[in-house]
Amino acid sequence: MVDKNKTTGYVVFGLGIALLLVTFYLAIHTYLNPEFIEGFSDLVEVGDEGLAPLVDFLIYLIPGIFLFAMGSVAGKITKYGIQMIRSPEKKTVIETERRRKTSGPDRRKTPQPVQSEKNEIRQGNTNQSRVDDQKSKEAR
Repeated sequence: MVDKNKTTGYVVFGLGIALLLVTFYLAIHTYLNPEFIEGFSDLVEVGDEGLAPLVDFLIYLIPGIFLFAMGSVAGKITKYGIQMIRSPEKKTVIETERRRKTSGPDRRKTPQPVQSEKNEIRQGNTNQSRVDDQKSKEAR
């Protein structure tokens, strides 16, 4: 029987890799053909000549930001796919949870003293001091 989690993981991983390839293709295409970006400057009308250098800078900056965002999202999708592939099968997780529930509370904890024992400890009356007191009375 095929684990659905792993199958979905492979699909998500493939989608992430495909998105990364598209992002890298667009980056290389933009790098090799700068006219591709320069075409965007025709869409913006600059009324003031003082804003022209800023618009030219933004025309190159905005596609770079978009490519960075696409690459980071595709990388996170790929990482999520890898996590899904590496995750344990659902049966294993359920069996582990059942074992935890049936084993009961952790027995390694030290027992807490009862309220009366706490009062005796505060007063300095412990079991050991009682034994010492009895031994000293017997010795007399």
